[in-house]
Amino acid sequence: WRRNPGVHGIGASSVFALEHQLVAVLREQLHEVFGTGYIFAQRECPLGARIADIAVCSFNEKPSLLGLPRAIARLSAIDAHLLAEIVGFRYTASQLAARSFVPLNTVESRVARLIRLGLVQRIRGRFAPTGWEANLPAALYAIEAKLSDWRSAVAQAAYYRQFVDKSYVALPEKFRSSSALFRECRRLRVGLILVGTSGAVRTCITARSSRRAATWRAAFAVSSLRRFMLEAEHETI
Repeated sequence: WRRNPGVHGIGASSVFALEHQLVAVLREQLHEVFGTGYIFAQRECPLGARIADIAVCSFNEKPSLLGLPRAIARLSAIDAHLLAEIVGFRYTASQLAARSFVPLNTVESRVARLIRLGLVQRIRGRFAPTGWEANLPAALYAIEAKLSDWRSAVAQAAYYRQFVDKSYVALPEKFRSSSALFRECRRLRVGLILVGTSGAVRTCITARSSRRAATWRAAFAVSSLRRFMLEAEHETI
């Protein structure tokens, strides 16, 4: 993504009229925030009970569809949930049932399907991924964008920290002088991005790494890889 002054018809205006305009400018400049490499961004991404305006997956290199089992794109929600548990630790069927709150007979049937699809293998009574997990995102980020209610934005970004490595708020550049905003971001370890209508994006506070639950992060990583494959396959059709 490259800087593009006057993105999406904003022109020379000094304020954003709508939130989606700010998000559009930010999406054009994600590498300004997260650096080089392959970045896959998702709009309106569910994270727990809320929806992040932008979820960003940073890969070491662009995943190759040729090197990924196509079955990942066909995972159901429960398949992805169980697969995320297996990525994090080698469990038995009974342990998976207890951790995932899924009935044992359902776990056994769904894991049997994952084995047939080549995503899971059984090793001495426990389940493990088959190597495709090397293509999972190396880092996960969430961004909550708002035009005015920065307190709500910071609170939501703090909530997302349990699912991702780092979480940010994105606000118009007019908030650059708000000391209360800066204090709250630092207190909750949330990053701060200020966005200008000219296309300029500035990271004022770098987010602190979160102590996320490993399974929740793995679940988001698996769903992100699935979404990447679905979109990439759509583009190649």
